[in-house]
Amino acid sequence: MGRRAWVIFALYQAVAQICFWTAGLFQSQLGPWLWGTGFILLMPGLYLSGLLLPALRMAGLSLDTREVLAVLCATIINACVWLLCAKLWKPLRMHRVSRTNVSGSTAADRNCSRPST
Repeated sequence: MGRRAWVIFALYQAVAQICFWTAGLFQSQLGPWLWGTGFILLMPGLYLSGLLLPALRMAGLSLDTREVLAVLCATIINACVWLLCAKLWKPLRMHRVSRTNVSGSTAADRNCSRPST
């Protein structure tokens, strides 16, 4: 996966983290909106890391520590999902490009082959 894809992932996760952690600072309707946005952007990692929370509760960790660990796990899980999607996307994209080349000329090729007037 290229540098550009990782930068996009980092920005995506940064927005998700900012929304998630600042939601409690707002008493207006902005607070729930930020929380919901952060929650959705942190999916699927936040859901899967939530499965770890009962084990963390049994370990006697504080609520704040559990939240930080859950969001850290969510980010790691999201990075794995992001990498998996990138690995799956590349062959699909290559297949599409090769199919276009096999089936004949593309629209751009047809435009280039027109005689100039």
